[in-house]
Amino acid sequence: MPVVVPAGAVDLWLSADAGPGDLRPLLAPAPAGTFAHHPVSSRVNRVEHDDPGLVTPLDGGADGTGSG
Repeated sequence: MPVVVPAGAVDLWLSADAGPGDLRPLLAPAPAGTFAHHPVSSRVNRVEHDDPGLVTPLDGGADGTGSG
């Protein structure tokens, strides 16, 4: 899972002076609703493919349930 740094903490995250004790509180799960997900083509598994179609949702809706 990636680290999602809150906008107000970017300077701290990038600071060369920040220590583990300063940064550890930022290593928390992202708030609900931060990410959206949807099924995509298996083409994403091939490095030869590099085009916007890789992230085009497949049929089934944005939430993958077929309702969206």
